[in-house]
Amino acid sequence: MAAFVNIVISARLIMITSTLLMVRVMGYIQVEAPEEILGKVISVLGALMICTRPLGFFVGGILFERLENTA
Repeated sequence: MAAFVNIVISARLIMITSTLLMVRVMGYIQVEAPEEILGKVISVLGALMICTRPLGFFVGGILFERLENTA
């Protein structure tokens, strides 16, 4: 049970940090990207964020399986 709680807390901290980082990155991109391609740049960044989410779920699933019998 301790491993489960540790994974859940760690995942939440990573998600919070990721969200704060993305807010900073979006602000930077909006300032630095040329206005005529700003929409394209932001849409590509959004697509990359959405495409990496399953990878995080995959890694989390592996951790749950590996730590299932350690308690």
